[in-house]
Amino acid sequence: MRIHSLGTLAKILSVPAALLVLSACGASSHTPTPSPQSQGCGCGFLYATTSTNQILSLKLDSTGVPGTPTQTPGPANSLGITSDGSFLYVSDPDHNALDSFTLNPNDGTFTPVAGSPFALNTSSGAPAGISVTGYSVTKTYLYAGDTSGNIAAFMVGPAIDNGSTWVLQGNLTPLGGSPYAAGAQPLQLTSWGSPQSLTDFVYAADFADPNGGVFAFSVGLDGTLSPVTGSPFVTAPGAGPSGIVSAGIWVYVALHNTNQIAAFTAAGNGALTPLPGSPYAAGNGPSSLIAYGNFLYSLNDVDHSISAYSMDMNTGMLTAVNGSPFSAGSASGGLATYLPGPSYSGPGFLYAPDPAANGFRAFSVDPIAGSLKPLAGSPFPAGSSPMAITVVGFPGLPLGIDPP
Repeated sequence: MRIHSLGTLAKILSVPAALLVLSACGASSHTPTPSPQSQGCGCGFLYATTSTNQILSLKLDSTGVPGTPTQTPGPANSLGITSDGSFLYVSDPDHNALDSFTLNPNDGTFTPVAGSPFALNTSSGAPAGISVTGYSVTKTYLYAGDTSGNIAAFMVGPAIDNGSTWVLQGNLTPLGGSPYAAGAQPLQLTSWGSPQSLTDFVYAADFADPNGGVFAFSVGLDGTLSPVTGSPFVTAPGAGPSGIVSAGIWVYVALHNTNQIAAFTAAGNGALTPLPGSPYAAGNGPSSLIAYGNFLYSLNDVDHSISAYSMDMNTGMLTAVNGSPFSAGSASGGLATYLPGPSYSGPGFLYAPDPAANGFRAFSVDPIAGSLKPLAGSPFPAGSSPMAITVVGFPGLPLGIDPP
């Protein structure tokens, strides 16, 4: 199983850096109890970085309304979270590193992991997009694009097995061969696992590639990356690939400079083939994408709108939702979604940072039509100018289990 998260705004550039959170899958030779991180309050928290070097935490109630923000000093850039809600990763451009925090599933608080921050080990550039992927709780990897054409690769953990419980550790260890060359500015990343080849793939949108290239890599069992034959896959000259997200076998790319969404089918070997009708019209300056159920949403940074599409589950083709694009005040940066609890049957919620308003735009999502409706009281105060956002619900999805 894999989950889609959000796009984010890069502090160091005027275009957003993205992240995608993937869950890990695996099998077990015994059945330990869930780790403490997979328990929790049965609620959700919105996390955000700010332009004033803070990390915000806001509890979400069952109506999707964010509570009062708690502010903690920290770096201001993109975010990544493991699928079970154990750890929060924040790219730290001032130190060319990644900061790692352990999340408390009961109250949403977070504390630094021992050894954090973890250096990117690249000679230049600053971290931007983050992707967390893996085959199991004992084989989990993190990838971070940077502004100088590299992707840094790390092993997360490993997990500790005490005989009854597997507990994932949040420290990062650089992988051999890292960093990997990925064009000029691979600012946003996404990942996809092929059910045909049982292989994971990492895709990077290269904002500065002259042909609008998307770089593709296969993930080895040890987490190392190998270029996919045919990579980079072109979109359009000068397109400025920005947001990127996978939804099943389909990969969607926001083309910031041409106001379009490129759509691809991913083959079992990771190669990308454009869908019929691609690219699709978007708003002005699409910068980040998120897939939610059968819908795709694009935050357009220039006209501050959100384009909404229904995804054909058989073909991957996009159709604009009635009423799209939806006004989003002065929002820019990224998107996050939240569905309260496994037994909840109401509409989901979508969030976008609004730096100019020092707040968060919040919408209810029509589960049938995909249309957006602002929540009463939106935008909700952030206390400072938010940049990157992500949402985690507790308990999180369980990680897969493998024997040591």
